Amino acid sequence: MCDAAVYVTEFHPFIDPDGMYRKHRLAVIGDRVILRHVIIGDGWLLNADTQAAGTEADEAARLGSFEADLLPKIAPAVAEISRRLGLDVFGIDCHLDDEGGCCCSRPMPA
Repeated sequence: MCDAAVYVTEFHPFIDPDGMYRKHRLAVIGDRVILRHVIIGDGWLLNADTQAAGTEADEAARLGSFEADLLPKIAPAVAEISRRLGLDVFGIDCHLDDEGGCCCSRPMPA
């Protein structure tokens, strides 16, 4: 028996229509939100080692259009996360869909 605290959450599939998963890492510094990277792969457990080959152009396009396209859509949700966490600097790993839906997998204190 384990005496450590365990947190269990429901899995929310975040696969995109093209069959790929995309994990976005946001850095939140005060009121500023910066998209640090997008890892794209064919499985839900994404990190630099599981990024699919040939996805660099997709990542670059998402990085380049973030402030104009997605940031205005997700800014209220990020502001609420910031308010609830009470942190001035933190990161968020999440999936962002093209409509601005955000599935947050983990917030990270700096």
